[in-house]
This record gives sequence, structure tokens and C-alpha cells, in this order.
Amino acid sequence: MALPEAKSVPNRDLNRQIILIFGPPKIGKTTFTSRAENIMFGATPGGGVDRVECLQRPIISWRDALTFLEELKADARKPRPALDLIEDYYMYCSEQMMGERGVEYEGDLPQGKGWSIVRNEFRRYIMKMIALDRGLIMVSHAIAKEQDTRTGKITKMIPNLPGQAAGMITGLASSILYCDTREVRDEKTGELLEERILRTDPSRTYEAGDGTGLLPPVLPLAYKHFAACFNKSKEASKK
Repeated sequence: MALPEAKSVPNRDLNRQIILIFGPPKIGKTTFTSRAENIMFGATPGGGVDRVECLQRPIISWRDALTFLEELKADARKPRPALDLIEDYYMYCSEQMMGERGVEYEGDLPQGKGWSIVRNEFRRYIMKMIALDRGLIMVSHAIAKEQDTRTGKITKMIPNLPGQAAGMITGLASSILYCDTREVRDEKTGELLEERILRTDPSRTYEAGDGTGLLPPVLPLAYKHFAACFNKSKEASKK
């Protein structure tokens, strides 16, 4: 095959984005995801799909997860997958891989072999999801992790995944959306209200990022506002 002569263009297709959204329980992560077009949840018991109207396929084991991938491939509707919660998928992967080898957890195998086996299997699965070319939304709870810096210790909000798995997922995501709240003052009453928001800029105190270059640092926590950033770019490209 000959090498390409034309440059590739950035992926600005809303429905092909690889998104990681994470935050506290019940802040609205699953509701956000459910508003995406043609979405199909691979729903674990730890997620929030029972609180929204959506298409969902229950996932309670790694075999379920593998079957879900094959079902997505075969479905003529070409649904966009949502993995809610992504940390449960990692847990199921670990249970399956270690169970096949007769041990309970990754550290039972010598020389870090257990961690490597789970990491590689999990990565293969996520890459196959991405290869469907329908986009992917991964939902996670947030945890606070203490980190050492040159100026002392800080607490950073990160996805609830083991270190190597978290690094892999955040590296693959085109958008890392941290769900947070902030106080705003009602213009009419002067009352302080709590607003649910998405943070997209990297910070010392939380994980976030925008690989598309289309998102503002802060957005209301609603899918329509996220989608509007891509639709605005699409309209501008037509001019």
C-alpha cells in the first residue's frame, strides 16, 4: 500500500468522539450520556442507567462485556456504545483473567505478569470498541488522590481506575470531562445557587482535557451544550 499524499484532518464529528466523563455519584453523568444520539449503554450495576430513559444492555461479567462488543458489531442500527461504569469493566476483566489462571488478584503472579495480562486485555477491548468508529463514551466515578508535588502534597480528583488503566483511558479520550459544581448568584433574587458544570481544562486539582480545541474551559452539565460546540464548528467550516 502506498503512503498517503494528503494530510489527515482532525476528527470534529460529534458522534465519533471518544469521551471520558467522570465525577461524583448522581451529579448527572449518565443523564448527560443518555442524551447522545443513538447511544447504547453497556450498563453495570454500579452505573446510573436505572434513573434515565435509555437503551441498555446489562453487563455483570467480562463475558457479558465481550458479548456486548459482538452485539454492537452485528446491530444494523450501528449504535454508539457507552460503558457505564468503566471501572466495573476493568474489575470484570481482572476477575476473568486472574480466574483463568487460578489466582485471586494481579499481584499473585510473579514479576508484574498479572498486571500486564489485565492491562493488555482491557486495552484490546477498548481499542476494539474504538475501531467500531462510532465514538465511545466512558463513564466513571471520581476519587480523590493525594499526590506529591515540588511544593508539597495536593489532592486531585481523578477517574476511579487503577493508575495504568487510568493513564491508558485518559490517553485515548479526545475529551476528558470532569463534572463539578459552582456557586452562581441569581440575577433576579440575588440568591446563591449551585450550578452543575463540566470542566475541560487541565488542572492541578482535577483531571480534564480537550483534545478537540472546540470546548470552553467550563460548560453547563448538559449534552446539548457539549454538542453545540461541535455543531458551531461544523457550521463555521461550511462558510
